[in-house]
Amino acid sequence: MLDLRGQLPAGPGAYLQRDLVGVRFIALHHSGIDVDSSAEAIARYHTETLGWPGCGYQLVSRWDGTLEWVWDWTTMSYNVARRNHEVIGICCPGDYRQREPRPAQLRAALDAAWWLSHEVAPGAQIVGHREIALPGFETECPGRLLE
Repeated sequence: MLDLRGQLPAGPGAYLQRDLVGVRFIALHHSGIDVDSSAEAIARYHTETLGWPGCGYQLVSRWDGTLEWVWDWTTMSYNVARRNHEVIGICCPGDYRQREPRPAQLRAALDAAWWLSHEVAPGAQIVGHREIALPGFETECPGRLLE
């Protein structure tokens, strides 16, 4: 796992911190574009285009299976609207409405999600973003081919 904490583009403000006791979900996401985006590229989009404090995910699982660690688990980044206090987010770059995730990428993401749900936030459910999206924030993420 590549530890990129504190090394990526930052935007205005800062993400809040949280107690891990409240983490109920490990949410899988896709980027929605069929490119193997790096955590740096995602952070640049989130900060420069969306005006967020930084990348919205704690982990990014690249196509080759490399995991990029973006934030401490206690950082409440933006990845599931109005539920960020209870979610650790893992992004699998790509558009999984159109194409299946790469095997190495999926294995790395699922292994990380399993580890997080047992070691970091015991009992947290592994879900796709759309499974826990609140009314008014519905999404196709992570795509029908990433489940």
